Amino acid sequence: MDPAKLRFFKGPIAARGVIFATVVSGALTLKVFLWFRRTRVDAMKEFYRDYDEQAEWKSLLESGVLKTVTKDGKFKRMSD
Repeated sequence: MDPAKLRFFKGPIAARGVIFATVVSGALTLKVFLWFRRTRVDAMKEFYRDYDEQAEWKSLLESGVLKTVTKDGKFKRMSD
């Protein structure tokens, strides 16, 4: 091929490569994002399937971890 004809040939090839790389990286990023989101949603569904909030609240009250609530569930006065 004549080198004079190849002078303007690099630009469209480079542009095509950049566009292709952008599309492929966007698709791969979307795939990874959706996969991670799926695993998080499945883990949350599994956790909340057996979660009993009343039992959790009762165990927190009995443990004494809550500093603003007494063991019978009433709020403490925090004025001092």
